[in-house]
Amino acid sequence: APGRRANPVGFAGRSLRSGLPHARWLHGSRCFGAAAAAAAACSRPLGRAVRMMRSAAAAGPGLVVVIAGPTAAGKSDAAAALADRLAADGRKSALVSADSVQVYKGLDVGSNKPTKAEQEQWPIQLIDWMEPEESCTAGLWTREAFRIIDEILSRGEVPIVVGGSCMYLDWLVKGEPDAGKSDPSVVAAIAEELRPYQEAMDWEGAVSLLAAVEPEKAEKMMRNNWRKLSRQLEVARTLSQRSGRASRSCY
Repeated sequence: APGRRANPVGFAGRSLRSGLPHARWLHGSRCFGAAAAAAAACSRPLGRAVRMMRSAAAAGPGLVVVIAGPTAAGKSDAAAALADRLAADGRKSALVSADSVQVYKGLDVGSNKPTKAEQEQWPIQLIDWMEPEESCTAGLWTREAFRIIDEILSRGEVPIVVGGSCMYLDWLVKGEPDAGKSDPSVVAAIAEELRPYQEAMDWEGAVSLLAAVEPEKAEKMMRNNWRKLSRQLEVARTLSQRSGRASRSCY
C-alpha cells in the first residue's frame, strides 16, 4: 500500500506454500485454564515465551508468536496477558485472530468472541472482518494475515496470532497443503452425494462417508458443519486419486 515502510521479512509477498519460517508456538495445558485466571495460569509458559523472544530478538526481524487451542480455552486472555508482559518488558505487540467463526460480523453467540470492551483494551485484527454472507477460505484468510503481520513487523512490534482453526494455523505456519485447486467434478459429485443426507438431516450418515477414508478427522468434525465436511471429503478424495491413499494432514 502507498506510504508503507518496507519490511525486510516481507510476509505479504510470500508464497502460500512457504508459511511462516519464524513462527514460535506457545502451548501447554497450563495456558488454557478458566478465562478469569488465564494470566495467572499462564505465568510460567508466558515467562518462557518472553525469554524466548528476548533471545530471538538478536536473530533479526520476523518473530511471530502463535497461541493455539480449542474454543473457549482462554487463548485471548493468554494473548492479552502475554501482550501485557511484553509491554512491561518494553516491547510492543499486536494481536491477530485465527478463528474461523469470529472472522464474521454479527456471529457473536457461541463464538466466544471478545467483548467490545476487551477489544478496545486489546485490539484484535481479523475479528468482524467479513460479512456473514461472504465465504472466508483458508487461502483468503492467510493472505490477509500475511499482510497484517507484515505491517505489524514493519512497526517493530511482535505479532501474536491467536486461534482455534487448525486449517488457518496450518496454512499460516506450514504453508498451503499440497491438495491442489478444487476439481469442479469432484466438488459436484460430493455435493450430489451429500444432498440426500442433508435433506434427511442425517449428519451421522454423512460423517460416515468421511470416516471411511479419514476416521480421525471424522471423529473431530463439528456437528452439522456441512461445508467443512464437504471440503474434507473433497481433499481426501482428490489426494487419494493422486497418490492412492487418503490425506493425513491436519485440516
